[in-house]
Amino acid sequence: MRNVCLTVRDITNKALQQKMGYSLWAKGMTKKQLSARISRHLRLFRDHGLIRKLPNQRKYILTEKGQKLTTALSAALDASTRELLKLSA
Repeated sequence: MRNVCLTVRDITNKALQQKMGYSLWAKGMTKKQLSARISRHLRLFRDHGLIRKLPNQRKYILTEKGQKLTTALSAALDASTRELLKLSA
C-alpha cells in the first residue's frame, strides 16, 4: 500500500481496488471480498490517525501523522541494510 498512498492525493476504496486488484495482497478474492478487506484497512488507518475522511465524500486523505509515517517507511525501505546499521550505531 506504500506506493498507492504516496502517488494519490485522495484515497478511495474503488481506486485502491483498481490499483491493488491484481497484487498478491488481493489474489483469489472476489470484488466484494476485496472491497471489504480494503474497507477494514481504511478503518484501521482511521483508528490509528493515519488518514481522515473528507466530509460528505467517500474519500480519505493522509493526516500529518500519516504523511510522516509514509515518509519514514519509504526512506527505510529504500535504504540498504548497511546504511541502517550505520544510523543505528
